[in-house]
Amino acid sequence: MTLTFVCQNCDESFELDYAALADGERGVRCPSCSKKLPPATVDDLLSAIDDVLGQVAGLRKRFLVSFEVDPEDLPPPYDGEKRTARPSEDDEDVDEEDVDEDAADESVDEDEDERY
Repeated sequence: MTLTFVCQNCDESFELDYAALADGERGVRCPSCSKKLPPATVDDLLSAIDDVLGQVAGLRKRFLVSFEVDPEDLPPPYDGEKRTARPSEDDEDVDEEDVDEDAADESVDEDEDERY
């Protein structure tokens, strides 16, 4: 199995054999600009690929699976877009003076009735 990389530093495309990477023959290094991945990152990548391959092998009795990972088409949360949680109305700060204690007690009673 061949893994194709595109260096984000110089835009050079290169391929590495999965088996060679798994055997520890060499790390992931761009042949053009020598930019490389840290060994721990390569180990994590290989471990993740091993997990995927194990799942695919389990499917072989019923289906053959083939897929390609295009970083431009990754679904959230893997697409690289930073997600910020939008605060809900419940998250807004409320002054304790503004809360009517009787109204708060009534809302608790209503919630209890709905549970039963």
